[in-house]
Amino acid sequence: MAVANPEGEQFDFHALRHTCGAWLAQAGENPKTIKTIMRHSSITLTMDTYGHLFPAAESDAIARLSDRHFNAVDMQ
Repeated sequence: MAVANPEGEQFDFHALRHTCGAWLAQAGENPKTIKTIMRHSSITLTMDTYGHLFPAAESDAIARLSDRHFNAVDMQ
C-alpha cells in the first residue's frame, strides 16, 4: 500500500527504486552498472530513465577531447 503526501505523490517501492537509480546516476556510476543493479532489460531503458542525471557528462567529454587534442599537438 502506497502512502501519498499532500501533493498526491506516492511513496512506495517504485519510488524508492527510482531514487536508488537516480542517486547512482548522480554519483557518476557507470550506466552499465546501474542497468545491472536496476535489473533493466536494456541499457536504453536505463539511459532513457536516468541519462539526464549524469553530472556534467557533456562538458567532461569535451574537456577530455580537448585535452587529448592539445596534448597531441604539443608533442609534434
